[in-house]
Amino acid sequence: MRLYLFACLSLSSALIGCSGDDQSSDTAGTSGTSTTSSSTSTGGVTTDASATDASTTDGTGSASASASASAGTSTTTSASGTNSTADATSTGDTTGVEPDLQASCEAACTKYVECDPVNRDFDFCVEECVAPWEPADELPGGCLAAVVDANQCVAASACGELDPDGCWTDAGVEDACFNPVCDEYGYAGEGECGEVLDCPGAVQELNCTDQGSCTCLENGVETGACTKENICQLYEDDVEALIKIAPRCCGWDW
Repeated sequence: MRLYLFACLSLSSALIGCSGDDQSSDTAGTSGTSTTSSSTSTGGVTTDASATDASTTDGTGSASASASASAGTSTTTSASGTNSTADATSTGDTTGVEPDLQASCEAACTKYVECDPVNRDFDFCVEECVAPWEPADELPGGCLAAVVDANQCVAASACGELDPDGCWTDAGVEDACFNPVCDEYGYAGEGECGEVLDCPGAVQELNCTDQGSCTCLENGVETGACTKENICQLYEDDVEALIKIAPRCCGWDW
């Protein structure tokens, strides 16, 4: 049985940078200007957020977490100074991102910001949530749906009950994305031959005729075609014949 080969991403970094481990705060100057920085890390993914809050010395100013240099910010000016704060509704450039993935990441990150507004940056969170799963059309069958389910699980959790790893496990992300169990079988006769790779959420079939015309099917939908003279005859003599032409004919790594 041949399995898909996929770059193995770390569990927690793929799921969005969830919990904060380290935080440091430095206060400088005597004019009421303070600088706060925080670093959050989950499974190797580090999120940095920084904020500078300039205020008068009357105690009305307050420090707030802001988006890092890579995230969008909104700036407001008032009598008490200038504040840079994270815009929890900004999602940056989402061109080409699979809509269900984008929406589920935004929902999960909204929950993280809600539960820890000081140490969470919405834009950075969404970016880190989406990146490991793009391009989505190259994921194993069932992987995208599992990731979306895991994100929705986080979004539906109460702040005191957040358990990203539990959501990941319950959604079956590990099996669907990194350890898909596939059935493989072939057939021949009645003027045709074929090879099928049946994995969770995706079925790939290379079907050929005795005349050498071959069609690539994914979940029953034609995605490619090629010709290979006497392929079914070759298949009768060599059960690997169809598998050998799958990369060239269909672009599949069987």
